[in-house]
Amino acid sequence: MRIGILGCYGHGNIGDEAILASLIKYLKTHAPSIDIIVFSDDPYDTFNIHKINAISSNIKKNFYQIFNTLKNIDMLIIGGGGLIHDYRSNVIPYYLFWCLIAKLLRKPVYLCSVGVGPLNTWTGKKLAYLLAYFSNRISVRDEESFSLLLRTGIRKDILVSSDLAILLPLYSDVITEKNIVIPEPSIGISLREWFQFEDRISFCQNTSAMVDQLINRLGLYIGFIIMCKNQDLSLALKIKNLCRNKEKVWIIDKYSNPTEMLTVLKNMELIIGMRLHSLIMGASVGVPILGLEYDIKVRNFLQSLELEEYCCRIEDLYSGRLIEKIIDLWDKRNLIKNHIKINISNLQKRTLYSNDEIFLGKIS
Repeated sequence: MRIGILGCYGHGNIGDEAILASLIKYLKTHAPSIDIIVFSDDPYDTFNIHKINAISSNIKKNFYQIFNTLKNIDMLIIGGGGLIHDYRSNVIPYYLFWCLIAKLLRKPVYLCSVGVGPLNTWTGKKLAYLLAYFSNRISVRDEESFSLLLRTGIRKDILVSSDLAILLPLYSDVITEKNIVIPEPSIGISLREWFQFEDRISFCQNTSAMVDQLINRLGLYIGFIIMCKNQDLSLALKIKNLCRNKEKVWIIDKYSNPTEMLTVLKNMELIIGMRLHSLIMGASVGVPILGLEYDIKVRNFLQSLELEEYCCRIEDLYSGRLIEKIIDLWDKRNLIKNHIKINISNLQKRTLYSNDEIFLGKIS
């Protein structure tokens, strides 16, 4: 059996690669002999990370190979991750095009643990409806995605799962094998560039001041977690250069393999994240987390863990509320660890159940 996987892969984003690693692991566990082909923006990078066959997903430059590959697969999986949104007008049409080509070739299409939203435009809602309509089975990663998809008018059985990265296995020997030195105790901070920053300079100045306060008040090291180098690294370096305690600030940017990053995150005392997958991966290994809500998906995940009180807005950085919530989380970190352990287990079970409902009996 041959399975094609399409998502936001090959873009240098560790969170998306964690999704892919988890999906491959699940499929190979239940059907070791299956042949998997990934449609990737960077097939060479995808092969290096996952040791799986990949071809370019660039429709304009590689349509002939894509079409021939789709003809020779038994199913197309689209997902997971936040693929159904209209932040950019070309995103949903892109996945709908793939879905329609697969259906014309009489191939089943499965939307797996996808995030939905925002859907702010009439066109976005209609295209999301069509993508869902032409898919054989659908699972979404949170309740908000479920509600948004229903509001498009779709009437199908939709499974509520969680993000696939929550199933990423921990590879415990990587610290020793890679000679990784982690300063202790460390808090991890994951930030990203975002087009809604009104004033990047002010954001960097206020963040560096907060970092210095955390170092002085709690005696910590601060590690900036780089989940996507081309979007995160320059921002982290700018903030570090503004810090007074530069010797206690380090940049976590050497890991493109998600299992390596997961092991590093496990050694953090807390994780403060804008990047959703810094929070998902941290929580999956029991680290207390605090989300910075630049997108509703961050709040949705914290709600699923019953930790919405530890979801802050970007504006809280300027008011001083953010640092107080971080210190509160630090003081309660042992209680929060136990809380996360119970709730993350429930989410993992829900995700495995959804995967089983979609795939068992169809892969071999």
